Amino acid sequence: MVKPKVAKRKAEVVKPKGDETLHKCGDNVHGKLINTHGEKRKTRGEEESLLEMFQARIDHVELENKFLTERVKSLEEAAQFSRIQADDLRRNLRERTKQLEDANERYRVLKQEFKMISKSHDIILARLQSSRVTGVPTADASLPERWLP
Repeated sequence: MVKPKVAKRKAEVVKPKGDETLHKCGDNVHGKLINTHGEKRKTRGEEESLLEMFQARIDHVELENKFLTERVKSLEEAAQFSRIQADDLRRNLRERTKQLEDANERYRVLKQEFKMISKSHDIILARLQSSRVTGVPTADASLPERWLP
């Protein structure tokens, strides 16, 4: 298949006031730069002001980027501190939980001992009462007076 030939676009010619012929391809005609499409481009002063404006934007974006970078850095430090603090709190919580479990175990043991002592005390008192009523001394009758009700 043969490709059709495409006609090449010729540069248009602009006639300035003088004799010389200038092409539209980026030439300067009466102080105005003209691009390849024939549209007027900005003058050098306008281009410089645009460059200054873009440079100001770039500077602003760089400053904002620097600020945001510092902000991110400080937030990362705060997050690291929070993680350390959270680890400390978890460790303290584990220690306190262990202490509480130990205290609960000691309480259960003491409560059990108290019940046993209370039962023994009740048995001893019952024997003393029965020995007083019957007048027959028992082996527990020799208990000190302070243990009696």
